Amino acid sequence: MTKYRPDIDGLRAIAVLLVLGFHAFPKAVPAGFIGVDVFFVISGFLITGIILQNEFSFARFYARRARRLFPALILVVGASLGFGWLYLTPGLFDALGRQVAAAALFAPNLLFWSEAGYFDSSALTKPLLHLWSLGVEEQFYLLWPVLMLAIARLRLKTQWVLLALTALSLLHCWSLQRYGLSSAAFYSPFARAWELSAGGLLATLERENRKSGTSSACVVAGLAAIVLVALFIGSESGWPNKMAVPVVAGTMLVIYFGDTSTLARLTLASPLMVFLGKISYPLYLWHWPILVFAYVKNGAPLSPTQAWLALLASTGLAIVTYLMIEEPLKKRFRLMPLARVTALALAVIGTAGLAVHLLGGLPQRLPATLQAALAYEQYDYKSDAYNPGCWLANGQDTSQLLPVCLKSGRSDVIAIWGDSHAARLSPGLREIFGADRISQLTRNGCAPLLGLGEPASPGCSEGNAAILELLRRHPPRIVILFGAWQNYPDEWNSGSGYATMLRTTIDAIKAAGVADVLVIGPAPRFDPSLPSRLLQTWLLNNSSNLPDRLGIDLAATSSIENGIERVARSSGARYMSLLKLLCSEAGCLTKIPDSTSDLLTWDYGHLTTKAAVLVARAIEQNADAMTK
Repeated sequence: MTKYRPDIDGLRAIAVLLVLGFHAFPKAVPAGFIGVDVFFVISGFLITGIILQNEFSFARFYARRARRLFPALILVVGASLGFGWLYLTPGLFDALGRQVAAAALFAPNLLFWSEAGYFDSSALTKPLLHLWSLGVEEQFYLLWPVLMLAIARLRLKTQWVLLALTALSLLHCWSLQRYGLSSAAFYSPFARAWELSAGGLLATLERENRKSGTSSACVVAGLAAIVLVALFIGSESGWPNKMAVPVVAGTMLVIYFGDTSTLARLTLASPLMVFLGKISYPLYLWHWPILVFAYVKNGAPLSPTQAWLALLASTGLAIVTYLMIEEPLKKRFRLMPLARVTALALAVIGTAGLAVHLLGGLPQRLPATLQAALAYEQYDYKSDAYNPGCWLANGQDTSQLLPVCLKSGRSDVIAIWGDSHAARLSPGLREIFGADRISQLTRNGCAPLLGLGEPASPGCSEGNAAILELLRRHPPRIVILFGAWQNYPDEWNSGSGYATMLRTTIDAIKAAGVADVLVIGPAPRFDPSLPSRLLQTWLLNNSSNLPDRLGIDLAATSSIENGIERVARSSGARYMSLLKLLCSEAGCLTKIPDSTSDLLTWDYGHLTTKAAVLVARAIEQNADAMTK
């Protein structure tokens, strides 16, 4: 057996607290996700130490992994399926079923990697998203003992091999980031292997005599590197990036010097930190599903009080899981039988998740009227919005716009310029004004603003500059500027960055020879989606009729609208308010008027075609210049 290290449990506590802080309070702990990187280094160190023991056994190794990981995982995954049956839409329940099946196959990271994309559902609607890291660790457990055995059989120098693997994996990770494959760098086990192998390398080093003062200084330096990156330096964009190196190095310092540091013994090895470390695994498992389901039920981002309550509930469940499930099972049952039973139970629950997926999220559990509305989760949002063609993906150059996207040779052309929300308005414009009049210049994640940088998608600045050049060469009669303005957070007061960009854009469009500019304000937003909100409303009221309107908090959106309208009108552009068109004191429209289940949007805010026609007709009725 390897020597128990209470300071490592304390380090686990820091790692899980960083992750919880990031998920519950991202503004306060903006890079707390690095807690996962700390976990990877710890796992690499401990697992390599176990494998290097003379009495290592593959059977006992994997049995111990099953005993350690499976009981709490089965409980959390099973509870998530039960809650999903009650409260998730068929689309979200279907996705949860896939997540459960992937978790049982030790491959959730591969699932989320395959799903990554612009229209991938929000992380806040994926109850088991956090299991991606468990997938990486489980794949490490499967391959690492075999690799270590091969190193021994070939009589290679273990330290040199692990050093080479660490370097190669790190270079692989950075190369993926360089070529824009950030999802692969984040989820791939080969891109993350350097963090685990760095811990493994640490386990091969000789344990020299170290003075407590020196050790404490190194522990402080290591913890400082972790905390500084978590609170001030790290960025979720393109992670793991170069700032992951000081996190891994800091973790290695704490592990290497922690067992001879008086400071570590008084802090990391204190009873509270050790206990938090012991419950860190079930706490990590519980916290994210609870935050996700609270968000889904709430229909809005959680308030600080609600976030704290969610974390308290997670902590309580983690303590119960540790004291009443993990510890009793470990003490009362023999290793091999327990491993076999838990593996079988995980297989059963994985099969249940697969069944949920194959049955499409079981819409039959809901009344027919609601099923018709929730079927919009499978809405074909691409075909009539010219995707591909006039609706560019993030990596596409503006030169890839098809000829049909840009109309010329007539004096009444209407150009729609904006992001995916503008693309979804284009079918309505074509139906009301005629397809031969509509130029569609749209790109994912790019508001129609010259000079737009972060937090928009990569390439927006160059893409929008290219669109302006197209407008100069083929000036339309009118340019409509539209986007999900709420997705580009910034102050819109006079002189702010976004206000200046909007004014510059309007001036540049007019200088290009365009007669009129129409700015359309933000649409109402239904979190996490309109179908989900309708389901929660039905569960609350148990009414067979879907509500025509839903009350949503428009305070933040109205503030954004006021700023945009002020800039637009002062720059000589016309302005149209979607909040005034679609919302009233009774709430915001959920369906097209006089319909039973034709929804306004299939997700949080992209217009369906019938909703786009509704908006286009309002444009026609209220803007004489747009008719001919």
